[in-house]
Amino acid sequence: MARTVSQLTDVQNNVGKPQGFEIIQPIAERIRLSIGVDYIVIIDLNRISNSHPSESKLGTVFEGGDVIEAFSQHEYISKTAASRLFHTSITTY
Repeated sequence: MARTVSQLTDVQNNVGKPQGFEIIQPIAERIRLSIGVDYIVIIDLNRISNSHPSESKLGTVFEGGDVIEAFSQHEYISKTAASRLFHTSITTY
């Protein structure tokens, strides 16, 4: 799923841009609701959150412990007893 989300044109065109989360967050939320996960986090290479379950964290540096896995694998699924989360990092050139 992370790979699919990262290939969406609107996501690619807005990740890494100031206020890019204004476009990306609604996309991630629609996908989240349709697939039944608790949340989807999309971060750029500067660790800026472009989608996040807490809207106050949009546009801020992601501080979760899973960021290394997301960058090294380019996608990462984190599962806990309480939630399922898709992480994706997107490389833009």
